[in-house]
Formats: sequence, C-alpha cells, structure tokens
Amino acid sequence: MTLSRQLMFCGLIILLFLFVGMITFVVKNTQAFLDQQLASHSQDTATALGLTLTVTMKNNDLVTAGRIIDAIWDRGYYKSIEVDSENGAPLIERQQEVKVYDVPAWFIGYLHLKTDKREAIIMDGWRKVGFVKVESNPGFAYQQIWLTFKDSVAWFLVTALMAMILGGTLLYIILRPLRAITQQAFAICNQQFSIQQILPWTIDLRQVVEAMNNMSRRLKAFFEEQSALSEQFREQSYKDPVTQLGNRRYFDLQFDYLIKDEEKGTGGALLLIELLDFKTYNEKYGYEAGDKLLQNTAQMLIEQCAPFENAIVSHIKGADFAIILPNKTKEISQELATIICRNFSAFLQKGLSKTQNVGNIGVTLFESTKSKKEIISQTDMALRKAQSFGANGYYFLENFQPQVVYGAQEWVAIFDDVIKNNKIVLYFQEVQLWELPESKRLYETLMRIRLSDNEIINAGVFMPTAESLNQILALDKLVIKGVIAIIRQIKYDYQFTVNVSPTFLEDEGFKYWLLEQAKSLKHKSHCLILELPEYGIIHRLEKARDFFHQFTALGCKTSIDHYGKNFTSFSYLYNLKINYLKIDGGFTKQIEEHEENQFFVRSLVDIARSLDIQVIAEAVETQAEYLTLQQLKVDGVQGYFVHKPTELDI
Repeated sequence: MTLSRQLMFCGLIILLFLFVGMITFVVKNTQAFLDQQLASHSQDTATALGLTLTVTMKNNDLVTAGRIIDAIWDRGYYKSIEVDSENGAPLIERQQEVKVYDVPAWFIGYLHLKTDKREAIIMDGWRKVGFVKVESNPGFAYQQIWLTFKDSVAWFLVTALMAMILGGTLLYIILRPLRAITQQAFAICNQQFSIQQILPWTIDLRQVVEAMNNMSRRLKAFFEEQSALSEQFREQSYKDPVTQLGNRRYFDLQFDYLIKDEEKGTGGALLLIELLDFKTYNEKYGYEAGDKLLQNTAQMLIEQCAPFENAIVSHIKGADFAIILPNKTKEISQELATIICRNFSAFLQKGLSKTQNVGNIGVTLFESTKSKKEIISQTDMALRKAQSFGANGYYFLENFQPQVVYGAQEWVAIFDDVIKNNKIVLYFQEVQLWELPESKRLYETLMRIRLSDNEIINAGVFMPTAESLNQILALDKLVIKGVIAIIRQIKYDYQFTVNVSPTFLEDEGFKYWLLEQAKSLKHKSHCLILELPEYGIIHRLEKARDFFHQFTALGCKTSIDHYGKNFTSFSYLYNLKINYLKIDGGFTKQIEEHEENQFFVRSLVDIARSLDIQVIAEAVETQAEYLTLQQLKVDGVQGYFVHKPTELDI
C-alpha cells in the first residue's frame, strides 16, 4: 500500500472514531432528554387529568370520565391511561401495544427509553376520590432518535467523501516531491543521474530532496571519473595519439581474433596503405605538416569505411595504415581501394596534402587457415607492386580461393531454397555463468545452412553474400522461429541468445513481428535473449534504446557482443536496458600475458556491475585465459575451452 493510501486510511479511521464518539454523545444526550420529556409528558397529563376528572369522579360519572380520557387517548401519544378508585380498584383503562415504524429492531434494542407510569390524585376538597396513571408512548421518541442518527450518518458520509477528495488532493500535492524522489532513486540505480530543480516547500522533504540531489551529483561525478579513467587507459593502450585510430597493438588484437573466429567469419579483405616517402615529406614541410597529413588520411579512411560497420581501421606505424574488412569479397575491397586512391589524387586540390602523390594500397583476401604472418606478407607484396606502378594506385594480389565457391545467381537459388524449405540448422554453444544453477543454462544460437546431406556451412561463409542480397532478415526470422519453438518445447528453464542483424532496427515491420513473437512466449519470455553487435548499435543508438525498452518490457532480455571493438564511451550503456555484455574476443586472447587487456576487462566489469549488467568473455580457448578471466571477476565465459557448438538434444 502506498504512503498516500496509508495516510488516507489512517485519516478515515480517525474520522470514523470521531464520528462514533460524536454520534454516541448525540444519541445518548437525545435519549436522556427524551426520557425526561416522556416522564414530564406523562406527569403533566396525569396532573391535568386529575384536575379535569374531579367533578366527574365526585359524581361517579364514569361515562363522562371515559369520554374525557378518550379525547386525550386518541392522539396516540400514550401507552396506557388508567383511572383507579380511592382504594386502587381500576375504573377506566386504556392500553395499546407500542409500535415503532421505520426504526430497526436492533436500534430499539440498543436504546431503551424509560416510560414509567406517572400518577396524580383526584381530590374532592380534602378527600381522595381516585387516582389517574399515565404512561407515554415511546414510539415517536424512537423515531426522532432514529432520524437524528440517520442524519448524522449521512452527514458523516458526506464529510468523509469531502475529506477523501480534499485530503487526497492535498496529499497528492504534498507527496509529489516524494514520488519525484522515488523516480530519482530508480534513475540513479539505472545510472541516470537526474537533479530535481523544484524543491518542495515542506522542510523535511526539502532536506531529503537536497540530499538526493547531492548524492546524484557525486555519483555522476564518480562514474564519469571512473569511465573516463578506463577510457583514457584504453586509448593510451590501443589508440594512436596523432590519428586517433587504433594502433598496432589494436590491429594485432583484432586481426589475431578474426582469423581464428571459426563461427562468425572465415576470412575477409586486408588493405595496407603507405604514404609515399613520408620521411622526406616531414623533412621538407615539417613534422606539423606531416602530422596533419596523417590526420587527414585517417579522417578520409574513416569516412570511406563508414558504410562497413564492422570495418577495422588502424594506424599501425609511421606512414602505414591498415583496413580489415571482415567477410568482404574481392569486388568490395577493390571498390574501396579505388575510392581511397581517388581521394588521394584530390588531396592537393583540397589542401589536405602539399604534394600530388600521396600513397599506395596493397589489397589481398585472407582466410582463417593462413597465419597472420603469411597474410601480412602477401598484402605487403601487393603494396610493393602498387608502388612500382606509381603513386595513388592500388594492386590486388589474389592468392587464395574461398572454401565454398558459388556465383551470385547460385546463391540466390540457395537462399530461396533455404527460406522456402527451412533448411536452417541450429547449433548451440553453452555460455558458462559462474552463478547459474545447473537447471538454468545459457546458450548462444549459431546458424548453419544445409546444402546437402553431407554439406553444412556456417554463417561466416554465407552471411556476406546474404547481406549483399538482402536475405539476412529472412534468415534471422527462421532462426528466431526455430529458437522460439525450442523454448516452447523444452522442459528446462534454459535461455537462448539469438544474434540478429542490426539492420532490423531500420525495418518497422520486422520489429513489430519480433515483438509479437516475444509476446507469444508469455511466461517463458525470459528465455529469449536478443543479441546485437556493438558496431551495429552505436550508429543506431536511439533506435536500439527504444526497441530494447519495448523488448525487455515483455520479459525478454538483451545482450551486446563484440564489446570494446569500437572506441566508444562507456556512457551509452547507462540507459540502454541490456542484461549481458560480451567482451570482444580480441581482448581475451592470451589475456594472461597482456596487462592492458586485463585492466580494460576489470574496469568494464566494475562499470557493468554498477549498471546491473553481467559481463561474459568470448572466445576463451585455453585454461590460462579461463583462470585469468575468473580472477578478473567476469560473470561468465564462452568459447571452445568451455563448450563447442553442437546441436541441442531436447
């Protein structure tokens, strides 16, 4: 029960006690007054009859005496009138049964009015000739008291109703700051440090509001300081101070993870970019001009790679840059290289460089079966070849064929067949959460396509093509339907994360369909977890926030994976409504050997805990990584060391 209702309830109880006391006082006083009136009425009537009957009783004229009594009796105010002789023998008697109309029996039983007989002597001079006895009828008195009681109750009800309306309005106004304090407290729990600008006029509440405002300011400053410190250390470790791009350590961290990620990618394209004779440029134009050229190049590369949400752009050393395009084709990498070279040619005209010749690009494709050294060596060969042809050009060196080779039309037919006949195969990789009981497991859903009875390919092979053919959301629908069917069928309280392409945030129809699917799970909605990559959220932050709030309102959960891959502030997590945060696998690879990665993970865990978010480390493949992550207090781990992807036996 809310405080306002409790206060209203207490007020009504007090008002009820006051009414009971008041009505008891009024009724009892009225009863005492009517007792006196009835006694007086009986006595006065007896005295008047005693005087009136003197002559008739003297002459022993009982007929006339009876008529006199009947004249009074017919008015109905008497219960009995009796005339006795001088020796007490009854001469005339009038009796009637007391009937009280419209008064409840319980009320009559509760209030007993005294109606004792009153008498007067009938005298003839100094001689007694008889007695007259009168007893008043209490019926009218009961009716009067009952009317008084009813009027009092009616007035109480009207007063109580008015008190409720007026009191409720006043309580609503008075307690408005208290509701604001409650909302502010919940906001602080969600890391939304709001400040109440309007202070209440009540001194006690004003002090509480001021205390909450001070606490909110201090907590905001604390979390901002903590986030800034973590972000600063991460930037010092992984970001180049001149170009603000990822440095060589960041490039190695991401590339090492990418070529070993068997589930979410089998390869991609690598572009190595080198500015032409950069040492001479610095000596001729000065180091400030050299830094400006690096910054202009970095900005241009960021702009041109913006359409590729998962692209990795790094400044690996002096005049060298690198771009990784995960799961991208030869045509896409060549198109990007062409655009970059075209921008290089325009640098002098735009004032971005002091020379016409800016740099060269070497391009190659890679797959996870090759080592990083082989891939970089091959790309470096392509770069040297490009330099041999002159500045502002690129060279593509092709030295590998993908494992699965299909043309565009073949892929169209494959996707049509898969979607029409639901040839999706679901694999599941268990996520180990330290505090999760055995009866409640967490699985990540992994998609496969069955091409034939003996050929199943993972998502890393076909997702780039599905994206280019706009088939990703259709495939995601099949996965979601499959997972929901499993959740309904399985008897255990297992939870399943489903990776969905972040492009669905642009599709109102898909969002509506997904919310309806989530509603259909009813009491099992907590078993469905929507997982999106960080690089897909940061460019759609408002849309993601709005949808996550709708999705979690249904009882479902949300997760972000590949966290940390982008140099984004921790602050966007504060009101995003997520339950799980998966650290990008690049930070967990050989984490026991990298103190900067350990500091990043530990800082992220501290911040996430304050937001009630559980942190999970991805791509854990060794015992050393597993034990180190345990010491860093992550909430769980996922990877081949813990559990390999398998089909789920339900």
